[in-house]
Order: sequence, then C-alpha cells, then structure tokens
Amino acid sequence: MSGLLTFQVKIQEVLESEANKITVLDKYNRVDILVKSDKGELILIQLQYDSEQDYFYRMVYGISKLISEYIQEGEPYEHIKKAYSINIVYFGLGQGEDYLYEYRGEFFGMHSQEVLLPSDAQQQKYDIKKVSDIFPKYYIIKAGNFKKEKVENGL
Repeated sequence: MSGLLTFQVKIQEVLESEANKITVLDKYNRVDILVKSDKGELILIQLQYDSEQDYFYRMVYGISKLISEYIQEGEPYEHIKKAYSINIVYFGLGQGEDYLYEYRGEFFGMHSQEVLLPSDAQQQKYDIKKVSDIFPKYYIIKAGNFKKEKVENGL
C-alpha cells in the first residue's frame, strides 16, 4: 500500500466483520482493514468478493462512517483526518478494463468550468493546494483485471 499511496503506512487494526456492523448486511462477505499513515491519516482497505450493484455507494458509506468515528463532538472540523478508501474487488465493478482506478474529485464552475481553489489563507493554514486535498481519496483495484494485465504482459 505504501507504493500506491507514496507514503509510509502502518496497520492500525483489522476491523471485525461482526463487531462493527449496524445492520445484518452491513459487512457481508468482506474484510476491512484500518491503516494509519505516518501523519495520522486514515486508510480504510476493503476486500469485497461478492458482486454488489450498490458497491460505489458502499464505498461512500464506509469512508463517511470512518471519518465520523474519528472526530469528537464539538471538535473543530479542521481536525478531520485525511481519509483514503482502497477497495480491492474480486468481481466486475463498473465498466473498464484497467485494474487500478483513482477518483479525482474537483469543484468546477457551472459556467466558466474553472476549478475552485482554496484561498491563499486556507492553503497556508491547512497545507493544501487544492480543495480535493481535503476530501477522501478513493482507489479501486479490480483484482481480476490485474491478473489479465500480468498475463498480457508476460509476467
């Protein structure tokens, strides 16, 4: 994971499927691992084996739940840790032949198409260059496509 994220990571805990579920289907057939970076950033690694039509929504739910669990009531929002969602899927998720996908969300002007940037004060105070630096990062690794890539490249 350090190679994908370009910084050091350390496994914080393996989240138990039964202990942290709210509904019967909350953690059906997947493994979750919580990792922290050397800066205290949160990385949720999810392995999913069974096909789920709503898996993209599940990704949003998982990282939102993690973020909300790691900020205390009354704590300033600026204390929210950067979060990463790494999803290793063993089923055909979406349409695409690549094996590694990265989400790059930005805010675009509806008329000008310009990218909304943080103010100079925000950039300095929060050590960010883009608004998307604050938002969670999402990665999808399509395990089946990775195997195809290795075979096609003779590895």
